[in-house]
Amino acid sequence: MPRLANPSDLAESNLPGRFDLFLLADGEKKVTEQPDTRVSNCSIFLFKKEDHTMGNMLRMRLLKSEHVLFSAYKVAHPLIVQFELRVQTDGEITPREAVVQACRDLVQDLGQLSREFTKEVLLRKATALPEEEDPKTEKKAGADQDHPNQPPKEESDDAATPHVSGRSSRPIDLSRFDDGNNLR
Repeated sequence: MPRLANPSDLAESNLPGRFDLFLLADGEKKVTEQPDTRVSNCSIFLFKKEDHTMGNMLRMRLLKSEHVLFSAYKVAHPLIVQFELRVQTDGEITPREAVVQACRDLVQDLGQLSREFTKEVLLRKATALPEEEDPKTEKKAGADQDHPNQPPKEESDDAATPHVSGRSSRPIDLSRFDDGNNLR
């Protein structure tokens, strides 16, 4: 009698390999263009090793161009790591020129986002109070001493585990919430 396959084996059998998701094979092109013969000034671009993230960014950026009449993308199957981008222009520029310009604009936008994010992180670090000066973390005198009438606290595994922020965890104040969904 044949052995039945484990469901986890079946789920993993059709997944592409890790490196198949982003590494191009030798001689494989990242982008190919196919002119659409049914519509004037329209091309279909096939982007290999890219997914919804890139497709949606390009589509949105192309739609901001005054020369682009139509832009849409589709992912044929979730396990196939590629998408098709259809672009139609007004004829003043070609679809290829529109896509190249959209890519350049996206690189500039993402560079600006990176610079602003880095600036904000550095600003937060520069203006952050050290932990001992932070008024939220000040302890009352004798707060970490055990009460004389209580047995000493036992150290648990959680106490030995450092917290991400370096501060002790505090209970969440739920009095600010109505039914758990809305703030008062």
